[in-house]
Amino acid sequence: MFNRLSLRYLLRPDKSVLRTPPAGGTLTKLYPAWLTPVRQAPDRYRHSPRNFMYSPGLIITLSIISKEMKNLIGLFIFAMTFVSCQTKTKVDMTESKDAVARILDDHWSALKAKDADAVIALVSEDFLSCGSDPKEFWNKTDVYNTVKQMLANSELNIDITVDKREIRISKDGNSAIAFEQMFLTPYSQKIPVRTVYHLVKENNTWLIDFTSTGFIPNNDDIDKLNKALE
Repeated sequence: MFNRLSLRYLLRPDKSVLRTPPAGGTLTKLYPAWLTPVRQAPDRYRHSPRNFMYSPGLIITLSIISKEMKNLIGLFIFAMTFVSCQTKTKVDMTESKDAVARILDDHWSALKAKDADAVIALVSEDFLSCGSDPKEFWNKTDVYNTVKQMLANSELNIDITVDKREIRISKDGNSAIAFEQMFLTPYSQKIPVRTVYHLVKENNTWLIDFTSTGFIPNNDDIDKLNKALE
């Protein structure tokens, strides 16, 4: 709690200030106040704020507040000033999309080069991959071991033709969603494959932290596939 004393001033047409005591007493004194400071107030208001400037017709309420409240107001003003001075860095969407596209290109280049270390260097520590098989839920270590074993096959030649790629960057520029549709030799030559990626920006470097890969046959071919599996 704090003591609060309000002094009400009214600028009169004759360029003087009429003071009304807070207790509702009679008007007792006029102060000159045409854009000039109010002089020393009576003793009973000796703690009142001084040196305020006035405008015609303006009614001003002055408040006597405790020291703690003044400190709080000062802190609030400082905080608001600090926040207002902060500048938001505008995200360059084109540059971010290009950076993410390079990560995806590097991923496929590493697979074609059969470089498992280069593949795994592009993913985050908490990476999760969902493969095309319902049982395939792989973390970073699982992916590394699987890719290394797969690429050790000297007869394996990976070829890829990306038909469609879309990249969406978050508003803050720190994450992205991408997907690719492709034919992936030797695994899929008749049925397209779609991979969905989620990427995060860590220490100004883009990393893949999630992928989900699945076959996407044309709707007209679903019955054929079901009958083939009977």
